[in-house]
Amino acid sequence: MKNIFFILCCLIFFPYNYLHADNDVKNCTEQPQLTFDSCPQVKAFIEELLNKKPSVGYTRTQLLEHFSKVSFDPEPLSLMVKTGESKPWSSYIAQLLSPKKIVDGLAFYKKNQDILEKISAKYGVSAPIIVSTLGMETNYGAFSGRFKLLNTLSNLAFNYPKTIANYKERELFFKEQLHAFFILAHRNIIDISTTKGSYAGAVGIPQFMPKNILEYGVDDVGNTEKVDIINNVGHAAASVANYYKNKGAWEQNGMVMATKEGLCRTPQGKHYAPTQSIVDPGTEYEQKWLTCNNFASIRKYNINNKYAMAVYLLAEEIRKVVEMPAKM
Repeated sequence: MKNIFFILCCLIFFPYNYLHADNDVKNCTEQPQLTFDSCPQVKAFIEELLNKKPSVGYTRTQLLEHFSKVSFDPEPLSLMVKTGESKPWSSYIAQLLSPKKIVDGLAFYKKNQDILEKISAKYGVSAPIIVSTLGMETNYGAFSGRFKLLNTLSNLAFNYPKTIANYKERELFFKEQLHAFFILAHRNIIDISTTKGSYAGAVGIPQFMPKNILEYGVDDVGNTEKVDIINNVGHAAASVANYYKNKGAWEQNGMVMATKEGLCRTPQGKHYAPTQSIVDPGTEYEQKWLTCNNFASIRKYNINNKYAMAVYLLAEEIRKVVEMPAKM
């Protein structure tokens, strides 16, 4: 009889306890009272980090110590659900192509003209495009983010919003960024405790993700050992140009948008560009343009068409003034 009672208890309570325990594991990083070092999925991730190449440079104990300073933060998670690019084009471009934005861009260009022109000559990317990109990302370095990077990347890696269809892919993406983050911190390129960035984990004047810093971050002469895209304008500008050239396959002297006749100029010659619905397709705000290969290059930086168009239009406003003949 005692045996039968024991079996019944197991059948009743074991499934509940098992499911409850599993739920605790899944939700551990979402419990504000806990730090990430106590969570099984984080400990498993640490074991992965210790076996990854290139090495993060930290021991298991050190990584646990760093994760002990991480806790659940819902703010960056909620901000990932809706971005500025979701605004209608008219609202979006009015903000990013304001007279002040253009004036500030020209002032930034003139202040850093020598280094910008050297970088442009080295990488074949126009200086106005570099300046415009920095303007779009951080208002020319004025604001590069308020979120502690380790905390933000950790929350995105383990708590990415489940309402987004590809959340599993995004969690894997942010785990890769965490790997790169620890490498950068160990190399003293960023500070593991104090470095701040965007709610999406981007860093510095050009808002690079940590992995992009490892792969494309350079100083103003092309070195990678002690790149500083957080404080050094030359490093930030060179890293943007290096990214466009090597990640985006930027065409030197190529075009972003086609001429009125629909022609794109490339190093191989000219060709006709297809008309594409670039902004808000299927809505009353829909706009169509003729785009060239360098438009696709900008989209490697940010895949949103509105962003790429804004970078181009802001760069054009800066270019027009920069190339204006000096008054006699």
